[in-house]
Amino acid sequence: MAWFPNNDQKSGWLERLMYNVLRIGPIPRHVAIIMDGNRRYASKMAIEKIEGHSLGFEKLAQETKLDEKYNLKYKKYNILRKDRNKEGGGLAFLIKNLYYEDIAINIPHTSDLEAQGIKVYLNQNKAINIYNMHYPPNNKLIDDGTMAQFLTDNNIIVGDLNAKHRLWGCSIPNPRGKILSNIFDDNAFSCA
Repeated sequence: MAWFPNNDQKSGWLERLMYNVLRIGPIPRHVAIIMDGNRRYASKMAIEKIEGHSLGFEKLAQETKLDEKYNLKYKKYNILRKDRNKEGGGLAFLIKNLYYEDIAINIPHTSDLEAQGIKVYLNQNKAINIYNMHYPPNNKLIDDGTMAQFLTDNNIIVGDLNAKHRLWGCSIPNPRGKILSNIFDDNAFSCA
């Protein structure tokens, strides 16, 4: 069984990302991808907010704006969902042609952080953990104790933590962004 599709086969963003990571050398200890700006993009393009999120979803299939009663289906994809209990929405992984398993995550009930994780097996000896996260745009600050469980070797974080900082392209940092930047620095976590 091949772990990656041949060049002539179509592959998704996740397969291409992992292939390129492995192709250039050792697996990085830490990688974070912070998506921000879906609502601003929608406002700028004069489209509905949900459409801005849909376009962001196509770029990095992660945040859903669905009712938990809606059955999400995409041909040839396994879908792992974590629906919000309030106001709809939630998180989702769309997985195609990968050997993976769900990761159990412990988040204190006092935290507003939403997270789900999968362990993707790159081959028989190597795996990488991918965590999909959302932190609502409220005034609560990110707790470094809660984040610590995600900042270990071979982890990729995707999602929207509503944290703004110059390290990931925001012109004006917010308090949550400053804290997250410090957490990343303290744990030698790279941000892309």
